[in-house]
Amino acid sequence: MGYPLMSNSAWLARNLGPQPLAPISLDDAEALESVINERNFSAGEAVFCRDSIPDTVFVIRNGTVALSQFMGDRRITLELLGPGSIIGDIPVLLQRPELYDALALSDVSTLEISAEDLVSLLRTRGRIAHRWLVSLADRTTSSRQRVRELLMGDLQ
Repeated sequence: MGYPLMSNSAWLARNLGPQPLAPISLDDAEALESVINERNFSAGEAVFCRDSIPDTVFVIRNGTVALSQFMGDRRITLELLGPGSIIGDIPVLLQRPELYDALALSDVSTLEISAEDLVSLLRTRGRIAHRWLVSLADRTTSSRQRVRELLMGDLQ
C-alpha cells in the first residue's frame, strides 16, 4: 500500500508526538526515510507475540491493532491502537520481552524500523531522540490518564 502524497518520514514526523515541542530537520527526515520500510498485516495476523523481544518497531499507518493477553483461557484486550500508534519501541529500548500480543484486527499497514536502526538514530540524531522522547512521554501520560479513568469507577 503506497502513499505517494507524503513521504513515509514526513508522515512519521507529523504523527510522532506533539510537533511544536520537538521539531526535526529535513536532514533528520531524510535519515528516517532511509531506514523506514512499509509492512502490511492481514486481519488476524500477529504483529508480535508476548514474551519476545521485538527486533522491529512498528508505527500503525492504517488499521487497528489489539494489544491483548490470555488470562486463564480468556483473551483480554487491553488497548486498541490505530493510525499514529507506535508499538514495540519500549521493549526494544529496554531489551525486555513484550508484555502483550499485538494482533491485527483489520488489514493493517505499518511503517517499520529495525531495532538496530532505531537505536542508532536515537544515539546519533538528537532531534529525532528528543521527538521520540516527547512521543513516549505523551503516550505514558495518556496511559496514566486511562488507568485513572478506569480506577475512578467502583472496583467491586
